Amino acid sequence: MCSAIRCPLRDGLPPYAADEFVRRRLASGAKELRYTTLDPESGPDAVQVESVLKGTAETEVDGRTVRLTEWSTKTSLIERPSSEFMSSDGVLVHSRTDLGVGILESRLTTRAIATAAAAPVEIMARTFIPLTSSARALSESRRAELLVTAKDSVLADLPSAGAQVFVRTAAGAARLSIDADSSSMAPVADVSDARFTRASVMADSDDPAIRGLAQKALEGCAPLPLARAEALRSAVNRYITNKNLASGFATASEAVKSRSGDCTEHAVLLCALLRTQGIPARVASGLLYVAESGAIRNSYGWHMWTQAMIDGKWVDFDAVLSARGPRFDASHLLTGLSAADGASIDTDLARIVDLMGDTVIEVQSIDGKPIGNAKGAAR
Repeated sequence: MCSAIRCPLRDGLPPYAADEFVRRRLASGAKELRYTTLDPESGPDAVQVESVLKGTAETEVDGRTVRLTEWSTKTSLIERPSSEFMSSDGVLVHSRTDLGVGILESRLTTRAIATAAAAPVEIMARTFIPLTSSARALSESRRAELLVTAKDSVLADLPSAGAQVFVRTAAGAARLSIDADSSSMAPVADVSDARFTRASVMADSDDPAIRGLAQKALEGCAPLPLARAEALRSAVNRYITNKNLASGFATASEAVKSRSGDCTEHAVLLCALLRTQGIPARVASGLLYVAESGAIRNSYGWHMWTQAMIDGKWVDFDAVLSARGPRFDASHLLTGLSAADGASIDTDLARIVDLMGDTVIEVQSIDGKPIGNAKGAAR
């Protein structure tokens, strides 16, 4: 592939070369497109793209009817296929992806239409995964056993890291064991990975304000890494006083200035504080059990927390939990891990979106006690 178009990447085509590759293939009448490229918004990892021609279609663009080719496209970023409509010169005019919680659609249009006011769309309630049996005890639990099943019988591997152990039981099912008091040995590659100790786009630990906050939080703290990590977790919980959903994905330095945010700001700020002390840290993406929040009851919803490498092991810390309470509990379900460099977080979120709307979660047991109606709970 790279022999046809010169590119500086050993494992794929840079974005411009990928666009040129697609244009040439379309011009030659190709019915399949397969290539590897980079998506700057999704991090430094190579992205595999596979597109298959489905036929032709007509659509309206800026008042004109345009004839397009329709392609079914899959990428390694998200397992769900997209319907893409391209012009003869390779311009993406329209795309449509069923995310399970709704349809993500984009169209080529004019600046006026793109920037015009639009009615707000409420999707948060759709992103929660409801449970069929009550599991309220999860919120204060130390151990839990879950059965996770994909409705389409295709379940991607989930991480075994920190408190979680993932065991596949079938192509579309797996058992998760969460022990809030456990940790996992860090692979050799993680121990030597500088991304977990240096400042990054999101966890900008080189900010003097962040270093000052860490120093203040650790006054009088024992020199043990676990004690220092817990002191920083508690400090973040107390420091972010305006807990809301309005901040989106703020950086650690932005969270320090605003003292506001949701789980993402708690997670990246704690990650940055840990790195100021030379403690390797990363952010964890996943799901959290919600007993009740507004109209949401007995469901799992999206969440983010932090993992720190303590004595060669990855340990979970959730700064959203009470400063005086435990650092973690078994209500968390881990789906992805990131060095908090911005783009890799996007990839982890794509993995969570793929779970939502396509996943059934059954709580098998809580702190060793079987949950009623759970399949296999007595086994």
